[in-house]
Parts: sequence; structure tokens; C-alpha cells
Amino acid sequence: MKGIYVLMAVLLITPYVLGVPAHSEQPSPSEKATSGGMPSLENISLFIDAIPYVVGNIIFGVEKNITMELAIRTGNTEMLKEKNQPWIENAMLEFYTINRINVSESEMQKFVEKVNALPEGLKNAIALLIYAVNDATLSSRDASKALSEEEIDFMEKNNETKSDLLSLLRSEIMGKMTVFPKLDLFSSNSDKLSAITHKINSQEMAKESLSLFRAVRYALPEMEKYKGNYNGTIIEDPSGGIIVGGSGKNEYEGNYSLIIDLGGDDLYKLKGASRRAALTLDISGNDTYRGKVANSFLGINMLIDISGNDLYDGGNYSLSYSCGGLFLLFDLNGNDAYSSGDHSQGSADAGGMAFLADICGRD
Repeated sequence: MKGIYVLMAVLLITPYVLGVPAHSEQPSPSEKATSGGMPSLENISLFIDAIPYVVGNIIFGVEKNITMELAIRTGNTEMLKEKNQPWIENAMLEFYTINRINVSESEMQKFVEKVNALPEGLKNAIALLIYAVNDATLSSRDASKALSEEEIDFMEKNNETKSDLLSLLRSEIMGKMTVFPKLDLFSSNSDKLSAITHKINSQEMAKESLSLFRAVRYALPEMEKYKGNYNGTIIEDPSGGIIVGGSGKNEYEGNYSLIIDLGGDDLYKLKGASRRAALTLDISGNDTYRGKVANSFLGINMLIDISGNDLYDGGNYSLSYSCGGLFLLFDLNGNDAYSSGDHSQGSADAGGMAFLADICGRD
């Protein structure tokens, strides 16, 4: 399974790999008649030989000045003048405010002490991802702000109606009516669901998802420097919404907003996020993802696994499923296995967007 990014990259470099200029001369009419517009066997062979080179040389992480990126994202350039820059503390306070979480002063103080023991580069990389998740949560809410609570509740309960038997029968019968073609003799949840989904600003979600994805690419090179330095849980915020794990064999279960795991063979049993953003970033290890994992509802959610031979064992509505939101499952390297039920592996309802991109490996 190769992701769309690989395909695009291959197509872009193909003229150069094949030794053909991008703007080569057009063949004569006789040549067109002979070739039928098809590439030669030699060109096809060169194209196939080039694919492993392109795939094997993808550089996902982008080296950036993380401190400068933090200043740009937050608009707080004054912080650059301070000696001890509390980026991660400020990011956490923003996270609590956005999600209406109450944390005691003593709990926050203990968390800050653990954070301050981390290397500056790692702290700032974590802070960048917290800010990115915060921004994605705000965008998710803004994109669905036109929906009433009643409409949101209706979406949760009826997002599967378009595939039920009643809807199929209704569609067939109404399609064959000739006397009163505009008369709707059947009430359908599908019609109401369609009207609701038109109120969702999917374009805003898509735009902010690119910003979150870009933040991961910027933070990754710094985080990879420390993937062998820690075991077990490195830090976990008092609310349990954000956790950073080391290279040991960690297990994550529940409902997190941000998981960063630096390495190890980990087990994930996660619940889908609702009306907010969530990011799981696993940098290395042969990991296992089980249950109704990798799904979203009216939110921007991502699961990004950088390397390792991983097992994705999901049920229905998993492994990149979205209802009215956006989900990206992105696996960069490794020989992975995927198993799931219905409405999975790049499936969406109610105007949602779902992507599964596995870039390298024998899957």
C-alpha cells in the first residue's frame, strides 16, 4: 500500500528519472499513431525501478528553529527576549482553558517541575505540538459552530442511516415515481443529515489539519534526538489529556488529546475524540493499535507512526474513520498489517474526511 504522497512524488520526478525533459518536443503524427500515446517498455521499466529510490529517500521531518516557530504560531515575539521561556507552561494553561479543565495550583507546580527537568529542545518541541493541537481544537469548534446541540446529537445517532435498508428502498421507489416525482412519501434521516452537514465548514478543518501536520514535521527531528534516552512515562499532565512516553513498552488506553511516544513496542487502546483535536505521534517501535481506534467526530484527529512493524487491529468505524470531521492515519515506515470491520481504513460519513496513507514497507 503506497500513499498518495508517494505517488505524487514519483509522478513529479518521473521525467527526470527517465532522462526526458519536462517540456520535450511533441512526437509527430506518425509517431503518435504508432505508439498510441503509450510509454515504451524501457520507460516503464525505468519508472518501476525508480519507485524504491523515491520511497526510500522520503524525508518527513523538517529541521526548523522550534523557538522561532513557537513565536510565530503564538504571536508572542516578546518571549524570545526572556532567558527562561515558559512555552510549555503557557501551552498547557491554554489547553486547560480551551477544554474547560480545572487543575489545582499544586498539581500544576509538580507538572512544571517535571517539565523543567527536560532538555530545552525537547520541551519546546512538545510545546509546539500542544499549541498546534489547541489551534486545531478551536478550528474544529469554529467549523461546526453553525450546528445546534440538537443537530449534533442527531448526527451522533444517525450518521449511519445512508447505508440502511430503508434508505436504499426509499431511493429506489422514489427514483421510479413518474406521477408525482417531487412528492416525498417517506421521511428519511438521510435528508436531515445532509442538510446538517452542509453547515460544517470542512474547508477550515482541512486548512488547520495541514497546520497540525506541518507542526509534527517540524517537531520530529528534535524529538528523535531523545528517543533512546528515556523509559516509561516521561511526563503526564494532571488532567491525563497529554502524555509523553519514552522507549519502554508503554500502554495507552482512554481518551487523550496528545500522545507522544519516543519508542518501544507499545499498545494503544484509544477512544475516538469528539468535537476536538487529538494527535497520536509514535516515533519508533513495533506497535499495536486495537479496538475502535483512529476515528473522529466533528474534530481534527491524526495518528502518525514514523517507524516500526505495526499491527492495526480495529473494529467497525476505525483505522481512519470520520463523521463530520477529519482523520489522518499516516504510517511512514515498516511492514505493517491492517485488519478492521465496516466503515474503516479511510471511510467517512456526514461530510467527514478520512485518509489512510502508508508510505513504505510490505503491508
